[in-house]
Amino acid sequence: MDMRTLCRSSLLLAVLAVTPAVLADPPGRDEAPEGMHMQRSLEKLDLTEEQRPQVKAVMDDTREAMRGLMERRRQALQAMEPGKQKADWDAAKARQRADEYGAVAADMAYQRMEVAHRLRQILTDSQWQQLQQMREERRDEFEDHMKERMKERAPAAGEGRRFERRAD
Repeated sequence: MDMRTLCRSSLLLAVLAVTPAVLADPPGRDEAPEGMHMQRSLEKLDLTEEQRPQVKAVMDDTREAMRGLMERRRQALQAMEPGKQKADWDAAKARQRADEYGAVAADMAYQRMEVAHRLRQILTDSQWQQLQQMREERRDEFEDHMKERMKERAPAAGEGRRFERRAD
């Protein structure tokens, strides 16, 4: 793989990794789309009368925990906005802000893993497989959508090729 392809692939992976986190909490929303997708997917499963209140309890607990985390993430993102940076660079403060954002991302990742574990304890093997299949399909759709958007935004061949690395 040549350097140009490697750079583009790395950029695509970075965009795909960051975009859900950045877009997950639009202003005025109480729930991240990921949570809404999970809720919709769970509703499509044929849950028993016993499973329904258990799943509801997991999702209610998660919703409350994620609201706090999303607020922390919003604050961390605001603190890192370029417009909020002073002319005199303070590397220690910049590192502290980046670390806070990283801590929030880690807490959110842990929360998602905990929810998966709790749901796995409630769902049957078949239901769990269905849920994972829906998740994979949603991820594939999102990746296809992002690839299309990147193609639309890519400059035509020969135009706007700044930052391209030369082969020396």
